[in-house]
Amino acid sequence: MSNGQRVVYWARLRCHHDVPEKPSRPRKNQSAKDTGCPLRLKVTVANIPKRNRSTDPCAAYELRVTCNKKPHNHAVDNAAALRHRRVSELTKARLMELFQHHHSPSTALETLKLQLQEEHGSAYPSVAADRAIVPDRMAVYYLYYKHCRERYPASTQEETMDLIRHMKDVRTAVSVEDGETVIAAVTPLMERVHTLPDAGEVVFVDASGGMDRHGQRVFLLMCWSPAGGLPLGVIVSTSETEAVVDKAFRLLVGILPDGAFGGRGRRGPLCFMTDDCQAERNALSAVWPEARLLLCTFHVLQAVWRWLHNGKHGIDKQHRQAIMALAKQLVYANNEAEIATTMELVATEWGERYPLLDQYLQGFAARRQEWALCLRTDVPTRGHNTNNIVESAFRVLKDSVLYRTRAFNLLQLFDFVTVQLSKHYARRACDVANGRQRAAPAKKRAL
Repeated sequence: MSNGQRVVYWARLRCHHDVPEKPSRPRKNQSAKDTGCPLRLKVTVANIPKRNRSTDPCAAYELRVTCNKKPHNHAVDNAAALRHRRVSELTKARLMELFQHHHSPSTALETLKLQLQEEHGSAYPSVAADRAIVPDRMAVYYLYYKHCRERYPASTQEETMDLIRHMKDVRTAVSVEDGETVIAAVTPLMERVHTLPDAGEVVFVDASGGMDRHGQRVFLLMCWSPAGGLPLGVIVSTSETEAVVDKAFRLLVGILPDGAFGGRGRRGPLCFMTDDCQAERNALSAVWPEARLLLCTFHVLQAVWRWLHNGKHGIDKQHRQAIMALAKQLVYANNEAEIATTMELVATEWGERYPLLDQYLQGFAARRQEWALCLRTDVPTRGHNTNNIVESAFRVLKDSVLYRTRAFNLLQLFDFVTVQLSKHYARRACDVANGRQRAAPAKKRAL
């Protein structure tokens, strides 16, 4: 309302323990929180006319708070009341410091509780009831996303790509075409890993998702080392189609250091080990035609097991384990003669009963160069016949880097899969070098 040359705003406030009575909710049926508290406040704000206002939002404001001087009719220092307090500035600062150290909202809250428990000892249960000191999860997530918006401020795709291209000490290549975004990156640690002889032998490749809010796919290229698996390159893309993956690998080739893959350069490593993703394998074959493509034995046998359990193929339950045992004999055969013998056994025992099985295993056997262990003796696999190295790398990324929290945006995801992931492997390599972590068992080198 207007008062001469002044504009006055006012509001009446009541205690939240006094819930207004409604026809649909009589007071006698309301919750125990409603005590009918008589306390009332009147807040009056007055300011000068708009044409004379200062640009300072706090200037020329007159705030007056009056109370009806009636006390609360309920406790104001118990958990029910303290849970409504605002988060204190000190608590916000402590949480922000934890976010700076790459804590997720859940780990930051647990770390804060642990610190407070150490500080207050037996008084911690009383302290934990105060929301100003121990905030709820919603408040922590609000602060986390506020921190993300400040640290990763890109709002448009152009700004994001520009920030990624100019990220310090990281070689990057970016492509945005036909609605598909592809980013390839090599960090200084990855450049050093490329100088290892192991980087030119077997490279493990896999992709995963679910690490950000926009469904980006992340590809990792890993190699074995005495310190365990180490990264050779990382790719972030919007999909896993063959055209996109092919583009991604070609971008990666363009930013690899001289003498990559243990000195083999653009020829790539001796072989790649992947799961049976046809788009990924076709792209690898197109970009590095000299490299041999091997299949992970775990994924091979898993595919057979799933095929046997698919009801459309009509395999009886009591026969599945016996057939699966024959599939394992094919994979772990000592020579090609054993493979041929096992195929004859399958055709004799099960071919007539299950014609679809015979057809499936014929196609399976046609790819024996990719999965048969007896045909890998000329490849320095160092005993690694599965993709476990890159599978475990994704677990490290999701558990120890992302803390099972989705990245806020593409810029934060890229920071995690390049800078933060490299820092993790650098720490682990230091632990191995200092004798604080067991090194991977040494493997004999092929002559």
